[in-house]
Amino acid sequence: MPSSRTILPALVIMTLGFSSLAKAEPFVLQHSWYDFSGQPHQLNLVLSEQRVSQALTEGRDLYDYKNIFLVIINNAKQLANDISTPTAQLKVEREGMGYRLSYAYLSGHEEEAMAQGRRVQTFIDGAYDDLQSVTYYRQDKLSKTLVINYNAIVEDFQDIFSQVDTIFRQSDRGKNAIQMINDRLAFLQSIPYDDMTKSDFDLNTPIRMMAEHRGDCESKQVFMAGLLRKLFPNRMIQLVTLPDRSHILLALEMPELPAKATYAKDGRRYVILDATGPGLSPVENSADTRIAFDFDYGNKLWYPIN
Repeated sequence: MPSSRTILPALVIMTLGFSSLAKAEPFVLQHSWYDFSGQPHQLNLVLSEQRVSQALTEGRDLYDYKNIFLVIINNAKQLANDISTPTAQLKVEREGMGYRLSYAYLSGHEEEAMAQGRRVQTFIDGAYDDLQSVTYYRQDKLSKTLVINYNAIVEDFQDIFSQVDTIFRQSDRGKNAIQMINDRLAFLQSIPYDDMTKSDFDLNTPIRMMAEHRGDCESKQVFMAGLLRKLFPNRMIQLVTLPDRSHILLALEMPELPAKATYAKDGRRYVILDATGPGLSPVENSADTRIAFDFDYGNKLWYPIN
């Protein structure tokens, strides 16, 4: 009978080649871009070979979520089959990248079926919980599928955000909040866009994005969230997915802006940002961003960034 502890050995980890680092100490990741006023900039991210190696060959982004999901659900199906009886049967049915439990039982055996369901659900929850220490996926219990734990990524790359924040602060003197945000937006929007459809993981984590020089909307919004958390440690920051648009945006609490320039939620006013690019889109374009993605009226899922 499967245990949640049998899940991890069954997964295949993709290991990347690392010859390009060849004893480089320190290793420098560079990126050049122009800000919104047309001024050139260059960022030199100086990291140890060990840190880059850890991020590229040992990171929690090396799992293919489809394989993870299939391993867990197939084990859950087997468990459901093993514990079903002639009086109560339980099935685990896959629905896309989600699942549901279905029951069939004789009169008077409902509790037996429900107990089977609780046992299988506990197994699935435990399998997902075990994965969180080695992947960036967590279970969304509402949709019953795997979703990316954005906060875990932000936490794991605090050293990167701190170094990039220090670099930006050298030119922050005399600038207001909007100008500082725009500098960081221009940096991320200038990184070449890639939809990541050919990658096992759904986004490029910060070091990988800088090393590979590419990233999609999730890659850039997560990086931006990490930078904004350094810049505004006491403000609410949220990543907002737009399922109907297959896109993700960033919401930053900015009560100092006029109400018409912000989006209100739970008593807070947010400016809506898009670090994706490749076109440059400053804070001042927040209203246009909301209109372009039908933000005010479309379906949204909010993820607070700690």
